[in-house]
Amino acid sequence: MLLTFTILLITIALFMSGRFRADGVAVMSMLALLLCGLVNPGQALAGFSSGPVVMIATLFVVGGGLTATGITHWLGQRMIALAGSSETRLVLLVIAATGALSAFMSNTGVVAMLLPAVLAAVMGIGSQPKRVLLSMAYAANLGGLLTMIGTPPNLIVNGELSRQGLEPFGFFTFALIGLPLLAIVALYMTFIGRSLLHRGTGAAEPERRGGRLAGLITNYGLSEKFFELVVGAGSDLIGKNSEESQLLQDCGAVLLQHRRADDTSPPEEDVFESWDLAFKPGDRLLIKVDPGAVEGLAQRHGCSYQALSVDDVLKQRVLFSKKIGLVEVLLPPRSSLIGREALPGRLNRDMRIQVLAMQRHGSLMKHSETTSGATILREGDVALARASWSAIRGFADRPQELILIGDPKRLARENMELDRSSYTSLAILAGMVLLMLTGAVPAVTATLLAAAAMVLSGCLSMEDSYREINWQSVILIASMFPMATAIQESGGAAWLANGVTALTAGLPPVFLLAGVFTLTCLLSQVISNTAATILVVPIVVATANTMGVSPYPLLMGTAAAASTALMTPIGTVPNLLVMVPGGYDFKDYIKCGLPLTLLLFAATLVLVPMIWPFYP
Repeated sequence: MLLTFTILLITIALFMSGRFRADGVAVMSMLALLLCGLVNPGQALAGFSSGPVVMIATLFVVGGGLTATGITHWLGQRMIALAGSSETRLVLLVIAATGALSAFMSNTGVVAMLLPAVLAAVMGIGSQPKRVLLSMAYAANLGGLLTMIGTPPNLIVNGELSRQGLEPFGFFTFALIGLPLLAIVALYMTFIGRSLLHRGTGAAEPERRGGRLAGLITNYGLSEKFFELVVGAGSDLIGKNSEESQLLQDCGAVLLQHRRADDTSPPEEDVFESWDLAFKPGDRLLIKVDPGAVEGLAQRHGCSYQALSVDDVLKQRVLFSKKIGLVEVLLPPRSSLIGREALPGRLNRDMRIQVLAMQRHGSLMKHSETTSGATILREGDVALARASWSAIRGFADRPQELILIGDPKRLARENMELDRSSYTSLAILAGMVLLMLTGAVPAVTATLLAAAAMVLSGCLSMEDSYREINWQSVILIASMFPMATAIQESGGAAWLANGVTALTAGLPPVFLLAGVFTLTCLLSQVISNTAATILVVPIVVATANTMGVSPYPLLMGTAAAASTALMTPIGTVPNLLVMVPGGYDFKDYIKCGLPLTLLLFAATLVLVPMIWPFYP
């Protein structure tokens, strides 16, 4: 037992030091227990096949599907639009939107997705990020307490109940305590918390919907250059494809999309697949060309034309779709592409990329270095291009050839309209929740089915599904399971339970609940709340058995306490995500988070015993 607690204390100290990655510390802790003979190999690796760990991994995939199809960004934008010019209304809406989303997907993913929209709204009403962003982080933490899948501690608590042969909490049972605590957060941050946070200087540049795209359109001179040509009955383009027609050599025109007159299907075709398509009368050609040249171009080829706005282009999905993305790339030194010719508009089928415009030394390039109108690529050239997502992933893996500027996936999410895949991802989420509510299949089976459906339906590619999983969190959680096993089998849990029982002997069980909440809450401020829950849960169950009280109120108190890591920036990832853009320092978290934690502590002590009695 002494050796187990020694390893435990060293693990906690390493977590608190922050000098090493948390998952690395957890793996070393697991190895230490294994080498010291405190657990056997099967026990050491049991966490990797446990239901909660599998559910956590698959829920990352489900959340990734919602994000990839634009659901989370759309919802965030709609909620923010309702705020108008009121900071109070904005805070309440941010808390509501963040809390609701965090009930069904990773709170880290929710904050990362909503952060640009919230920053834009803050700037739009003339406020400061420091007054709002901490509300979003706190709502993300407490929002996880609304459903069984909202946060890993909930799954761990339910897993422990199942191991004890007891009925787990229902899918929305956590909301019985989660909703009141989230309401306390909303009231506190609206009327008290903001006054404790003086206006700061930390302010990231706002990223409104389309803001990044608007900057690219302006920087590359694409504004007012989008047009739709309709091929006339006597056009000389008829019977020719884009290469044969020489359309690209006319006035620097770039063919972005070629659709048949009677084509009413969603415009999702891959431009690389339609490049050889011969023109027919009535075909619609979406092109980028100089406004002064479009009339002559249309007359020369017997076409009619009309101007298109950027919104029109986005709706036709020629810049962003499930197959195509917009990317800005830089040509690094020693790239094998240096010295090659590049002609805007022409497709490179090997690399699956179509250059739209280029810059050199910060200036828009005129493509006239060769007789064909192409440009000889040089080190430092920057290009705006359309490319297949597989090609974009390839660029990220080969920075020696092309360096990605910005995040193409994020840019796509912020500028894609909801489509069939968006509603498909929502249906998959609803199906998963329904399966969990009805108990038709085990919860882990429901999440596995939902993750598979996201991939099979095309909402998320197989490659992206692996990228969406936060493997650091998965490894951390799985590697901490052996510690709980060691504490139990070494007698440590029983020893701690007896100690707690002795301290609370003759006192009402609510004092035990207070001790459990305090221990879990304090641990969660300095180490992962998931790791803290794994450590505390066996102690809680052993104590409940020793004192003859129901484990349900104590375990629910543990889950609630795990969501109150509000007093340090390292308590949870959402706290850390808002630190820099909000201009917060360590004392801001203590000044604002300590009073709120005390309020949540008091509410938990009052509400939990009322809903889950100590003596059934």
